[in-house]
Amino acid sequence: MDSVIIIGMKHSGKSSLGKGLANNLSLPFFDTDEIIENQTGIKVRELFVKQGESSFKKAEFEACKYLLEKKQNYENFVISTGGRIRDNLESVEVSKQIGKFILLEVPENICLERILRNSKKTGSLPGYISRENPKSLEDIQQIFHQFYERRMKSYKKITDFSFSPHPEASKQENVANFVKFVKNIFML
Repeated sequence: MDSVIIIGMKHSGKSSLGKGLANNLSLPFFDTDEIIENQTGIKVRELFVKQGESSFKKAEFEACKYLLEKKQNYENFVISTGGRIRDNLESVEVSKQIGKFILLEVPENICLERILRNSKKTGSLPGYISRENPKSLEDIQQIFHQFYERRMKSYKKITDFSFSPHPEASKQENVANFVKFVKNIFML
């Protein structure tokens, strides 16, 4: 078995499915955003906004190198990545040495619904939406649609396998289905 690297849109379930898979297979779980925050001492979004994309990419690359080094201590593990990894070819190349990319394919409307629900809790939209200064829900939908299309296209370029969590299933059902999916891929 290779390590499992989970990619997908924000709020697609990367962390919950990743943690569920790791628990089921008794594997360590790592989140690249958490590693970046631990290594830099700054929140990922703040790092990107204050220090720019190049600083973020460097920090992400360092997080991926850290995980490649961890591969010496653990045979396999589960990784949840930040959404921008597909734009960081150095990080992708290092990650490909660690394991296989599994894309969580969540429908656009479900991702947007989750983002809007989260924005009500936090009081802010993701940066890629807010910097466009949307004036209405329709503006937000249009911005997100374009973003979703671009990002999914780029995810598919690095994806080894795709999994579609069922939007109406419980978290536990989706974790169980994801575990079956991964076991089938790796013939466990």
